[in-house]
Amino acid sequence: MMSVMIMLMMMMMMMMMMMMMMMMMMMMMMSVMIMMMMMMMMMCFSAWLMDCVDPLIARVSRRAEGLANLTLDSAEELQVFQSHLI
Repeated sequence: MMSVMIMLMMMMMMMMMMMMMMMMMMMMMMSVMIMMMMMMMMMCFSAWLMDCVDPLIARVSRRAEGLANLTLDSAEELQVFQSHLI
């Protein structure tokens, strides 16, 4: 009778250890997923468009100058930002 109880206790302990290992694996998978998402968020690109490249860019720059009542003589060119977020 005692040996059956010991065997049951050992089986329960093994099951608990297996559950703990599964939880640890799930946590590791979640951390990898979070790291991958963070890396995806870092994949973004920006560019500066000059007026001489295209007449449309020049028109947009002039409109921005008019709206802000400022000139782009001492400012940067039009900046475009592209992000690969889903």
